Amino acid sequence: MFKKLFEKLTGQQIPLSANESVLESLDLSKLGLGYSQFNELLLFLGYDRINNLFFQFLVNGTIEWKPESTIIEISELEKNIDKFIEISQKH
Repeated sequence: MFKKLFEKLTGQQIPLSANESVLESLDLSKLGLGYSQFNELLLFLGYDRINNLFFQFLVNGTIEWKPESTIIEISELEKNIDKFIEISQKH
C-alpha cells in the first residue's frame, strides 16, 4: 500500500527499491508519521524531502502548519495525495 502511495505522490518508482521492504513494516496506528520521519523515509527510499507546508497538506488538506501533525490514517493520506494531484493538474 505505502509503495503505491509514495510512487503516486512522486510520480516515479522508488529510486532505491532495495529499501522498499521498510514500507511493509510501517504501522501508523501507534504513533503516526511526523514531518521529520516522513522526510527521513523519503530520503531512505531515494526521493527528495518535502517542506512542512506540503507535509501539512498531506496530513489534513490544509497548509496551516502545526508542528505536532502526524499522518495516522493511510486513507486520509491517500485522499490528500489524490487532492494534490487533482489541484496540480488544473494548474
